[in-house]
Amino acid sequence: MRRSNRLQDDVYRNMYLVESRRPGSEMALALALLHAWNEMGSPAEDEEFLRWLQQICPLCVMMIEDSLDKSSAGRPAIP
Repeated sequence: MRRSNRLQDDVYRNMYLVESRRPGSEMALALALLHAWNEMGSPAEDEEFLRWLQQICPLCVMMIEDSLDKSSAGRPAIP
């Protein structure tokens, strides 16, 4: 339980940093999600954590994509 709480805290912290437009936060959030999936034991052991991951991942992907779209909007196109 403690491990899953720590992983959840890390994901939420990085979600906040993406919302704050902190440079590089998109990659940190993606890595936090991958780490959470990687550290998860068998689904039968921690069903609640698996459900949380399944709910939070689509939201995080949308946040990452939106942040990257907004950050590249101000850059000139590379020919």
